[in-house]
This record gives sequence, structure tokens and C-alpha cells, in this order.
Amino acid sequence: MRDLKLRLGHLADSFRCPIANVDAPLLNEWLRSLECSGRTRNNYRAVAATLFNYAEAEGYLPKERVDFHKVARAREDQTEIEIFTPKQMIALLEAAQLNPDDLEPGWNRRWATRQGLLPLLVLGGFAGMRTAEIQRQL
Repeated sequence: MRDLKLRLGHLADSFRCPIANVDAPLLNEWLRSLECSGRTRNNYRAVAATLFNYAEAEGYLPKERVDFHKVARAREDQTEIEIFTPKQMIALLEAAQLNPDDLEPGWNRRWATRQGLLPLLVLGGFAGMRTAEIQRQL
């Protein structure tokens, strides 16, 4: 819900007009103006499509007001997903349980609170959350 609110809020701020005035060329221009990754741009596209489909279903817009086949999909970068072996995961989890009193001067002690980094590693390693999703949990 938070993601929808954020993306739809950005859409609403960009189009200060009735929804019926927005068409595929305007959406294409807006999506291309976003300074973000291709994946994020496609997420905005999907949210916009959901909004327009809802508006059509509720009778706020005529059917097929915006043909989303004409709203371009962004090219997404292919990134390699790294998968840790059980041995590597054990080493990470053990290393995350640091004692801040044992750290040399100059080390960032923010996460060195015995359990500080551990929950973040567990979310990434076992729940499959991406880094950005984990950061939003803080």
C-alpha cells in the first residue's frame, strides 16, 4: 500500500489535470522523464495501468482510454543474483554477532551491537528481500 501511495502520489503531482486528459503519449513522456532504473520505471508503468484499469471499471473513464500496449516498457538491466552457499551464510551470520567492545578505533559501531546486523542478513538471506526493501525496514 505504501508503494502504491508513493507512486500514485508522484503520478498525481506530475499530472495536475483530470485523469481523462492523460493519454499514452503523455504517460510515455512522463515515464521517460523519471530518473530511475528501468525496473523502477516499469513499476511506475504497472501502477499507472492499475489506476487506469480501475478508473475504467468504475466508469470514470471510457473503456480503453489509454492503450497500455502503446505505453513503452523500459529496458531493464540484467543483474546477476548472488546466492550464498550454506557455509557462506553461516560465516556471515557468525560474523554479524560482533561485540562492539572488541572493535578497533575507527570502525562503525552502529551495527556492531551483537544483533544489529543479524536481522538484516536474515531478511536478505532467508526471506529473499532486496537491499532496498531491507533498508526500508530500518
